[in-house]
Amino acid sequence: VTLNNLAASATATNILCPGDVGSITVNATGGASPYTYLWTGPSPVGDQANASNIMPGQYTIVVTDANLCTATITVDLFDTSNPMAVAPTTTDAACNGQASGSINLNLTGGVAPVVIVWSGPSAIPNNELNPDSLLAGNYTANITDANNCNISTTITINEPALLTVSFNIADPLCNGGNGTIQTQVQGGTAPHTYLWSPGNQTTDQITATAGTYSVTVTDAKGCTASGSATINEPPALAITN
Repeated sequence: VTLNNLAASATATNILCPGDVGSITVNATGGASPYTYLWTGPSPVGDQANASNIMPGQYTIVVTDANLCTATITVDLFDTSNPMAVAPTTTDAACNGQASGSINLNLTGGVAPVVIVWSGPSAIPNNELNPDSLLAGNYTANITDANNCNISTTITINEPALLTVSFNIADPLCNGGNGTIQTQVQGGTAPHTYLWSPGNQTTDQITATAGTYSVTVTDAKGCTASGSATINEPPALAITN
């Protein structure tokens, strides 16, 4: 009579990503079937050869055949994940329509190599941690590590409203008199400064004789808007016989 000794082996599928669970598969050979399985370990497992959705830790499996012969194996199930997290900081665009924003992704964790794929209004090379020269808008970073674990985050770069200048003009009542030009500034970032030409005046309102005057408005971030306005005067008063 030849007896086949009962033997057992096991294969563990370790936990790769945060929140995942592992599995262990037992392979029994020899002895006399059917086999029964008695598991001990962190997660409860019934009388079965395959255990799925189980927590990490050490598991002991006793395999018993129809002749009550036993084989015992011990298997370690590991959590090899390295949770990824981001804490982005941003610098908004200084001027409306200007590509001057930036992002610091501040990525931690993950199993190297980590791949970063960006999408958004400005093109960003893959794997860039701290992109700059960005237009305003929403940017999404999709991050995948060597275990194929994935997180994504959406980051917003803001911009100020478009800096514009318009004018309220009061013409002189008499030929040769003075009128006024009052600027009306919208957008940008306060405070604003002014430079007029001709005259090099630096106020938001000027008093001047008839003519065309140009102004450049500069905001706190160095953004500029320019415009011109004309003061008109009535014809000279004439006395005729």
